[in-house]
Amino acid sequence: MFRNIIRGIFVFLVGLCLVVWPEAASEILVKVLGILLILSGVITIVYGLATNTFQNLKGMSLITLASAVLFIIAGAVLLARTGFFIGLIGFVFGVILAMYGLLQIIHTYNIAKGIQGRFWLYLVPAIIFAVGIGMCFFPRENIKILCIIFGICLILLGAVELALVFKFRAVAKRMQQAAQEDADRIRENQNIVVEAIEPEEEPEAPAEEPFAEENPSVAEEDSDESNPDFEAGKE
Repeated sequence: MFRNIIRGIFVFLVGLCLVVWPEAASEILVKVLGILLILSGVITIVYGLATNTFQNLKGMSLITLASAVLFIIAGAVLLARTGFFIGLIGFVFGVILAMYGLLQIIHTYNIAKGIQGRFWLYLVPAIIFAVGIGMCFFPRENIKILCIIFGICLILLGAVELALVFKFRAVAKRMQQAAQEDADRIRENQNIVVEAIEPEEEPEAPAEEPFAEENPSVAEEDSDESNPDFEAGKE
């Protein structure tokens, strides 16, 4: 659960940075991509040298070395021409959107023949096509917009994950309390059953007192008769 909290906070903060600083965020993303490409090429070359993969530069070993070198070159170019590649990414993304919208328009035309009100079916593909054309003319500005949209999505994802974590904790706490209450209730019912089954203890009978204590006059007569002076006086 602690890991989910950390991940939710991290995603939320990344999204917030993308929304607040879209231009700087786009540059950072391109630079991070360039650094990753360079690291990938360097690691591939180092691994190949350590394992003697490049002893015979034929087949896959040659392709692996060439791809590693291309990764390093591409990463260096990304770091050197960050602004250019930001615009290029926006332009490529615009071309992709425009092509997708055009293909959807053609596809809708082929399947919507004879359908009444079919012109509404062209609305969404036409909007996508127009957005793609606009991105081709203003690539850098559209990259900012994409960063902002992507940042909003990350903020929502992070907030939802944090909300789910705290909701889960609350539910787990309530379940634990309910389980404890059930256990206490079961224990109380068991005690009631045990008390009902056990027989009640009979009260002890009081000890019988000596007869002399109950009749003191009789006891005195007995004691007088046994006295020798009493016998002499009687004679």
